[in-house]
Amino acid sequence: PVSAYLHSATMVKAGVFLAARLQPLGSGISVWDNGLLFFGALTAIVGGVVAISERDLKRILAYSTVSSLGLMLMLLGIGTPLAVKSALLLLFCHSLYKAALFMVAGAIDAQLRTRDIRRLGGLAATMPVLAFAAALAALSQAGVPPAGGFLAKELTYETALDVSGSKWFILAAAFIANVTYVAVAGLVVVRPFFATHQNFRRDTGSTVDAALPLKEVPRLRLRLVMPSVLLGVIGLAPTLLGKSLFAPAYTAILPGAEPLKLKLWHGFNLPLLMSLLTIVAGIGVVLAQRPRRLLRLAMREAAPVSPTRIYGHCLAGLKSFAAWQTRWVQPNQLKRGILILLVAFSALVAYDFYDHVTVPSLGELLDIRLYELFVPALIVVAIGLIVTSNSRMAAVCGLGVIGYAIAILFVMYGAPDLAMTQFSIETLTVVLFVFVLARLPRFAKLSSMQARRRDIGVSIAGGAVMSAIAWAATAAHVPSRLSDFFAQNSLVQAKGRNLVNVILVDFRGLDTLGELVVLSVAAIGVFALLRIGREPDNQYRITRDGVANAHDVGDLPLAENATGAVDQLSKHFEAGNHTPTCEVPANRSNGSFRLLSSATNYMLPLLFLFAIFLLLRGHNEPGGGFVGGLVAAAAFALYAMTFGVPAARHLQGWPPRLYLATGLGLAVVAGLLGAIAGGSFLKGTWTSLSLPAIGKLGTPLLFDVGVCLVVIGMATMIVYELADSPIRSGAGQGSSQDDSTNDGPRAS
Repeated sequence: PVSAYLHSATMVKAGVFLAARLQPLGSGISVWDNGLLFFGALTAIVGGVVAISERDLKRILAYSTVSSLGLMLMLLGIGTPLAVKSALLLLFCHSLYKAALFMVAGAIDAQLRTRDIRRLGGLAATMPVLAFAAALAALSQAGVPPAGGFLAKELTYETALDVSGSKWFILAAAFIANVTYVAVAGLVVVRPFFATHQNFRRDTGSTVDAALPLKEVPRLRLRLVMPSVLLGVIGLAPTLLGKSLFAPAYTAILPGAEPLKLKLWHGFNLPLLMSLLTIVAGIGVVLAQRPRRLLRLAMREAAPVSPTRIYGHCLAGLKSFAAWQTRWVQPNQLKRGILILLVAFSALVAYDFYDHVTVPSLGELLDIRLYELFVPALIVVAIGLIVTSNSRMAAVCGLGVIGYAIAILFVMYGAPDLAMTQFSIETLTVVLFVFVLARLPRFAKLSSMQARRRDIGVSIAGGAVMSAIAWAATAAHVPSRLSDFFAQNSLVQAKGRNLVNVILVDFRGLDTLGELVVLSVAAIGVFALLRIGREPDNQYRITRDGVANAHDVGDLPLAENATGAVDQLSKHFEAGNHTPTCEVPANRSNGSFRLLSSATNYMLPLLFLFAIFLLLRGHNEPGGGFVGGLVAAAAFALYAMTFGVPAARHLQGWPPRLYLATGLGLAVVAGLLGAIAGGSFLKGTWTSLSLPAIGKLGTPLLFDVGVCLVVIGMATMIVYELADSPIRSGAGQGSSQDDSTNDGPRAS
């Protein structure tokens, strides 16, 4: 049963099934059609020849299966409706008769413990029912009427004769393959069941034991016989199943084709004559034992270049090539990997641009106003500052200038939501760099001048390709039906005037939910990476407005405000000669820090109010939960930078991971409420309550609150871990000098 399943029905047909399903796409493409035609024909011939040279029942059947699969692919490569019909009929009939023959071979092996056809003969006397099942399957394999195999063979010859090009090649391949099928039927059925041992004495040879005496053959159980009989009987009448099996498969491959009709008798014609010649030639192959013995010798001599060895060498070569390609294209050095990626991307895109893409004229590009040149000029100046600066802080400021300049471009071209998000992200990025700068190593020359020149060339090429893509995109004016739909239905269906926010939290809410999950996973991943090698968290004593290390502070009196807490912490550590790990340093009690702490105390409520304002107005005006979460996260980051991470954690109340979980939970609840209300998941559901400056209350606002909480949790989780991570040995030494002066070597 296992062999019947693997070698005749489902498993080995997977490739043929895939080729049949792809036939509507590949038909008409010369590579597809010719490839299937040539390699299918070659497989059919080679598989059939190898099958008749074998002596093991299962090996004979297995190689004949390979031949049948090749014949099916050859027919699919022809691609005509008649060829597709022939391939489908052959696929079905082959599954029936080959499964039956494998069951027969398995029954013989189970009873006699041998599959060598040289030791088998006359088994019909002791296994009559199994012989009957094998005979039915053999009739179909050999293509003898009225079996289904005869109809498949007739259609195959009719297809070959109907082809205009390569007719003789296809006809020869089909004829040779079908002759071997007749021979296989004789070898696996006629010889073991109906022939005597004396008929094949010359094929026995001295190394094979004598044939099994018939008196030692045990009788078969019914469960080993009935599946073969059932498959053989069904194979005699495939036309009865044509409407239920063939027609759906045929119309799936060729939609709109004429209905499939199967007839057993087509009259006396050339395909019938070819079928008769095939049967006669197959019988001759079975009786011609000496040529088959010579074929076996030739196959043995050709063993070093057999398909199995060739496949093994090709597989080993493929593995070696893959290992070399991986070492070269995906090295352990990130810089080299990015360099190869940029070169390949630039070359491929540039080639495609040269042949297929039309770019706007230079006159259209120069049709800009004078004030619009200011922002690109500012970006160019900032890039020059970044690549030539010896100061990390100056490089960070240059990156910030580029980000703010892009935000100004968003404002100039009517995208206030994008501009607000860009401003918030750039501000938060600067805060993150402040925490990271002290942990970076000194500037050093890490590459030669030649390597830097190469990198400059690759960078310019990559930038030029991306600029060309953006330039060509301006010339592609593709009308969008979605734009009109969103504009017409934003207020009517989603109760909002801000198209960007309405799309994010209502029309495309499922996409936003997926992005929230990605943000949460990314934040957890960064958190885990930053905590590698970290000590367990210290225990902190929470004051009214500040936090101190409980092991170092002891009974520290409560301070009246944040500034007082900082002063008390500073005096304590100065007196005890302790160096806090996460708290503010002692030297922060000077006047400049007092100014920063006072400004933070006043700015913090304003930032939180602004974040809430952006969150609530986002459905009708520029804003939303994402930018509101960024503003709130920037406020917490500013507080952590001023008073320390423990104080910021205490102010935040919940740990960042709880913000992530709560935000995701609210987003999912908002979606479920829409489904419960009778709509679909994440469909906006509204109440009758309407508030000034907010509008109607509904599930999109709840979803936006979830977005805000996820952004706060993600940003603060990363900020706190960066600020809390210890300074490694060798990192940050002399960083103050590097960041305040332009002396020292430049990083590369």
